[in-house]
Amino acid sequence: MVAEKSDPEQAAQRYIAGLDYLAQNLRLDNGEEFFLEQLRYSQALVRNYLLPCLQSNPPQHWHVAVVGGAAAGKSTVVNILLGQPVAETNPQAGYTRHPTAFCLAGLSFTHPLTVLRPVPGPVPGNADEDIFDIRIVPAISDWPNQLVVWDNPDMTTIHAAKYICRLLEILGLADLVVYVASVQRYNDRVPSNYLRMLVDSGKPVIACLTRVPERESDSVRNHFFHEVLENIAPSNPIPCVVIPDKSWRELTDPQAMADYRQQLLGHLRDWLAQGLQLRRRIAERGLRFLQALESRCSQLAAPQLKNLHDWQDLASKQRHLILERYRREFLERERLPIFDEAMVRLLELLELPGFGSYISTALRILRLPWQGLKMVWNHLTGSNVNPALQSERATILQAVETALANLWREVERRRYADIFWQELSEYLHPNSPFPEQVRSEAERLFADYERARRNYVESLACGIYRDLQANPLILNTLRATKVTVELGTIGGILLTGGLNVWDLIWLPLATSLIQALTEYLGQQYVETRRAQAKQAQLAMLKASLLEPLWKSVVQCQPVRPWQELQQTIDNLPGWRSEFSQALDARLNPH
Repeated sequence: MVAEKSDPEQAAQRYIAGLDYLAQNLRLDNGEEFFLEQLRYSQALVRNYLLPCLQSNPPQHWHVAVVGGAAAGKSTVVNILLGQPVAETNPQAGYTRHPTAFCLAGLSFTHPLTVLRPVPGPVPGNADEDIFDIRIVPAISDWPNQLVVWDNPDMTTIHAAKYICRLLEILGLADLVVYVASVQRYNDRVPSNYLRMLVDSGKPVIACLTRVPERESDSVRNHFFHEVLENIAPSNPIPCVVIPDKSWRELTDPQAMADYRQQLLGHLRDWLAQGLQLRRRIAERGLRFLQALESRCSQLAAPQLKNLHDWQDLASKQRHLILERYRREFLERERLPIFDEAMVRLLELLELPGFGSYISTALRILRLPWQGLKMVWNHLTGSNVNPALQSERATILQAVETALANLWREVERRRYADIFWQELSEYLHPNSPFPEQVRSEAERLFADYERARRNYVESLACGIYRDLQANPLILNTLRATKVTVELGTIGGILLTGGLNVWDLIWLPLATSLIQALTEYLGQQYVETRRAQAKQAQLAMLKASLLEPLWKSVVQCQPVRPWQELQQTIDNLPGWRSEFSQALDARLNPH
């Protein structure tokens, strides 16, 4: 299936829908569970970041997502960053269940999220719904304009599966990410997977290591850098801010945290100073991330799609056998008698009309020995008798039934290899409704094919003599040539030997030889047309009967989900290419 051309925004929406389909239908082996979250994140990246960049009014805000594992201190870092205790903190791991946006009063902030519902006014952090709330914070003198900070749920508690989709929406939206890890668990697998995903997709990251004993600050920072950050981003070092282990009172004191706040703000300003270039870089890296994701989808789907490809190969072989059986048992032995009739009409046309018919009659009398010899030869060899053939309809229907039975046997042999074959075996079982449906469809298609084939063959056969009738100049030239050769030969015999008894042999022999040559040449022309008709008949059978019939077999109900999976994977690169070209033109106007 070829992806339909569409405008860039439609292509982006189709891409999102394709990723959603893969997230629901792609089988993942043990150890590949995180790939599902990568698919969901990629949807959010296209929906919340790349798609808005395509629109006529590109985003004016800069979104900073604060993320990390449970009890890492995300809300505390938000408060430090904002310089005031506005984010709801709670010692309970997994307390925050939905995102919260913090922005300055007067900031014209229209929510860009379509999956999450905006809620006016503060909402408790443990409200477990697909929502986000926007909280207005008092003016901050050194706060960058148009900056929105997001406090987010974790991704590590046992309940995270319920709300992790909300986190992924914000990660897709973010221009910058503050990754928070506590000293006790900064090397955990799940948060590290998220960090790697963000870096791979081009999101600028600032690491924030919390609860670090002050005496161990440098050693812990170095260990965190070498064990985590350097492994994930070896070529682009991730800046790291270390927040020491302080009391709750100190952590909520803006003056006590002022130095750490300035470190965070400094890194943010460095990134924001790049302006549109930063968005361009994120978009380019994001598109490369999507391309790599598509390749990974193909790899993960390969074991599933191997069954589909094996099934298509089996069906293709049986389709080929149907054609071979039809060619062998019917078409090769079918004479198409209408062409023999056309041959007779062609020879009749070559005889002289009108007054010349007397000459033709005299010549036919001379050719009587040839006609008699030909009748005896045909009788002895049986070449004028058509062999008894099974009807075309019976040949085709029997070939289809045999192919269906062979398919079922092959599928049944693989029944226990995969659920794919089990479902297919049940569907193709001889006692199931499907084989009978195929037979009925074959009969219906045969009726349409037979009418089209009969009309075509008749038109081709009649064209043998109608073409000559429509061209009098060519027809009369052939007539004149033939009669001139015949009369010239007769005259030559009479002039050479005079009238004698041998003329009774030579004259019939000469005219018979000329007639035999004429019939031979005419027969070659007719046989060429007959072969052409058979080739066309085979092509018509394939196009009007076998192709639609076998398509219903190959794409039968148990196979359709697998075909849709294949088509979705095949279409993703095309959709991405469509909106990425428009995105490049939007972000690189010159």
